[in-house]
Amino acid sequence: MVQLRPGDHVPETLVAEHDGVRCMDQRGNGACVALDPATFLCTIYNARPQTCRDFRRGESLCRQILGRPASRRTIPMPITPKNLRLAK
Repeated sequence: MVQLRPGDHVPETLVAEHDGVRCMDQRGNGACVALDPATFLCTIYNARPQTCRDFRRGESLCRQILGRPASRRTIPMPITPKNLRLAK
């Protein structure tokens, strides 16, 4: 789940609130609602949240959500601003 940060401007139809925290909503399979299920491309790429901009494409968590094998070089990690800072 991608937590939205101040300054993120995504369509409200794609936002869910969990315990008072605004996040990108997810599909039943855990994929982000902004991810096109046919192409696996972000439908709001130019306006994607900062957390998505900081997230390295193809990391283990991304591959898990897409149902693809993870690389041995990456470590699974939740997509949160705090964890992205720790990974750098």
